[in-house]
Order: sequence, then structure tokens, then C-alpha cells
Amino acid sequence: MAVKEAALFRLIKLEPHVALIPVKHAVVEAEWKACRKLIKEVCLEQGWDEVDELLERYARPGWSDTWLASNLTGDVMGAVMLTEGHLPMMELSGGWPRLQLQGNRPAEVSIIAVLKEHRTHGVDLALLRQIETHSREVGITDWYVVFDDRRFALYTGIGLPFEEVPESEGGGRHEFWGEECFPARLNRAKGEAYVKQYSPTLYKILANGNHD
Repeated sequence: MAVKEAALFRLIKLEPHVALIPVKHAVVEAEWKACRKLIKEVCLEQGWDEVDELLERYARPGWSDTWLASNLTGDVMGAVMLTEGHLPMMELSGGWPRLQLQGNRPAEVSIIAVLKEHRTHGVDLALLRQIETHSREVGITDWYVVFDDRRFALYTGIGLPFEEVPESEGGGRHEFWGEECFPARLNRAKGEAYVKQYSPTLYKILANGNHD
């Protein structure tokens, strides 16, 4: 299937000098607070009032890896939370407790939150690149994400071949956080082969951060 390159290039308009600040341990409490504040702000703006449950249970050391995307002025632009071992979509109220996980080391991309004023400046891609880099380093085999139709179309539109998990495997569609959502998965090995073939521009970004 041909990749919608136009969607990718809309996201690739990077602001100068986007940097990533890893927040893997609560050594710097201010960074954890900045992550939580940004995630909560974005989720509430999107109408996800249950974000407090997510943050209280999972946004803490040992339960998730979290990154901030910032620029050289120090302004925080976005945050991502990757959760391993305890997947929020299986444990949160209204989730998918019977989800049948695949792969030796699955993880959930629990949150990608980008401030409204930066959503067309490539912060999403910077955060996705960090997720891929970290996954490669620690051996994560499969990504799981809760999507609605709009977000599913966004990520498949730039060339990431997520697949909706069917009800027969513990997935399926139902109301979650106030809207119809569903779990989707992406096997990294298969995804890498697909992206390399059908979206070489995206492959270069995720593989080595080359934005030329």
C-alpha cells in the first residue's frame, strides 16, 4: 500500500534544535513534574478526564520510561510515556483485561502528548524516534497503543503499519475515556521491514534521526 507521503512531510517540519530529555528515574523531580503537567494538560484539553488515574498508577519510576521533547530555550513541547510489564490498557478502568499479548517483550505506548502549538512541528516524530531507539536498545518486540479512528489514521497514514486487535484476541472496540477506542499493535521487526520498503523517509528518521 502506498504511503501518504504528504502526511509525513506535514509532520517533518521540525522546529530548530528539537532535543529530547530522558526522564527514566526520579533523580530530577522537576522533570517528572514537567512530564506529568504536560501530559495532564494535553489529556484534559482532549477531554480525557481520567488522566489522573493513569498518572498516579504509571507515571513513576520502575513502571514507565518517559521522555520530554524540548527546544534550546528549555520550553517543553511534548512528552511520551512507554510502559512495560504493567500495561495500562489491560489494567485501567474500562480497559481490555483479556488482551492476548504477542511477542517476547511487549510494551504499551501509553501517551504521546504534544502541546497544541507544536503539533505541526515534528515533535511527534522526535518522540517516535526516541521510542524506537529505546525499544531497539532494550529489546522490545511489540508496541501496543489505544487508538481512536483519527489517531489510528494519523499513524498509519505516515507509514506505521499498526493493526487493530480483534475482539477474539481480547481487543475490540468499546467506549474508553469517553470515546470509542480500540487496542492496536505493531510488531517492530515486521514494521521495520514495511517502513523500509514503503516509506524510506520515515525509515531514515526512525533509524538514525536523519531529517535531510
